[in-house]
Amino acid sequence: MSYLARRYLDAAIGIVQTHAVKRHAVDWTALRTEAYERNRNALTRSDTYETIRFVLTSLGDHHSGLLSPEMVSGLNRLTADDNPSPDGRVLSERLGYIRVPSFVSGNQQAVDLAATHLHRIVQAVEAQHPCGWIVDLQNDGGGNMWPMLAGLGPILGEGRLGAFIDPEGRQTTWSYASGAAREADQPRARVLGAGYRSQAATAPVAVLISRGTASSGEAVTIAFVGRPNTRSFGQPTRGLSTSNDQFLLSDGAIINLSVSVFADRNGHQYPSGIDPDERAVTSASAPIPSAATAWLRQQPACLAQ
Repeated sequence: MSYLARRYLDAAIGIVQTHAVKRHAVDWTALRTEAYERNRNALTRSDTYETIRFVLTSLGDHHSGLLSPEMVSGLNRLTADDNPSPDGRVLSERLGYIRVPSFVSGNQQAVDLAATHLHRIVQAVEAQHPCGWIVDLQNDGGGNMWPMLAGLGPILGEGRLGAFIDPEGRQTTWSYASGAAREADQPRARVLGAGYRSQAATAPVAVLISRGTASSGEAVTIAFVGRPNTRSFGQPTRGLSTSNDQFLLSDGAIINLSVSVFADRNGHQYPSGIDPDERAVTSASAPIPSAATAWLRQQPACLAQ
């Protein structure tokens, strides 16, 4: 192994050993020895990539990964138009329906535009005076959670929505207020223009989840846990309910590392995904379970209409 490759690999392993959410469950002496053996002929930084990926896979969190400089550059160029678009409408039962897909971009302008688009969809649906809401996260496979939280903020309500909790129990909260989703006190996604005030935060909400709900989709699911008049329907989520931080390496590659577990607004942690309040089966022809609409129709806000 060249000196360059050795330094690069050591730096990568050091980051993982220091920050990984599963760092206390790893025999680092054995893993480092195996990594050196696998990397014994490496000469360049890029020669170490597969070994670094082996180290990340060995963590067993199923969520960490290595992004090459080319992949990082591609992700940073993604715009809101490169992602599937959310949509919303009012169903015949006078229920507001919002579908939230994945969103992937590290570009702040794209993040804020995506938050604004989803926020305005919620606003347009609310203008039709639904008595309750269906928030469909069944195909929200993750990406960037912040525009999802900012966009859905009028339904989620203002204040604390959840937290990241690391292996030492340190918490970093997520919250929503005035059109912005925040990590601790730092805005991560902000609606362009004024975030509107709504009555949706007190309306009943049915959240739809499935095995296709993963990562940031699971964060959004958890943000609804503990909200009054809220119930989830569907199937258990994927189980990637950990927060990933990005660590930049010397050649522009990034370690996308799981560093903490998602917790709801009441502090309950979800290390292995979320079970719905009520199991229900959906299909392409019937994506909304009848149990969800039946529950919403029974809520006082809808009975009064």
